[in-house]
Amino acid sequence: MVHSLPVYDRPREIAWRHWAMGLAYASKGHPLEANEEARLMDAALRQYKDVVKRDAPAELTVAREELAGHILAAEGKVAKGLKTLENASKMQRKLRYSEPAYYPRPVAEALGEVALRHGKKATAEAAFRLCLEDLPGSVRSVNGLRDAQKSGQVGAEF
Repeated sequence: MVHSLPVYDRPREIAWRHWAMGLAYASKGHPLEANEEARLMDAALRQYKDVVKRDAPAELTVAREELAGHILAAEGKVAKGLKTLENASKMQRKLRYSEPAYYPRPVAEALGEVALRHGKKATAEAAFRLCLEDLPGSVRSVNGLRDAQKSGQVGAEF
């Protein structure tokens, strides 16, 4: 398999790479491979702590939680996965604001997309609305909200 993500030999960058690869595997329905990437991410986070002599930055902690949620959903543990993604979204929204942002995307959008993919329209709608509070022009969230509101009532799912 050819990977298009470059490898930088630094624990922080290695952890981000494993996060991205894990998300890709989970989104393609390959939880075993995603779990391997999560394991490798954990190793990179331990290496970060050993090299830098402090805990990994908060954004990598959020990334690990988000990855766990995607893996759970890919394993068919949808309710638990959505709860984990919801927790990751809360963690991500608590990160200090910066430009460029510390975190590459709103976790609420990812939560909405996973919920929508699994037919959890109320969860998807709430996630996309939350994202639109922070990013009113997010096309992904506007489209996701529209899709969540299509065809029928949106109701409680958990």
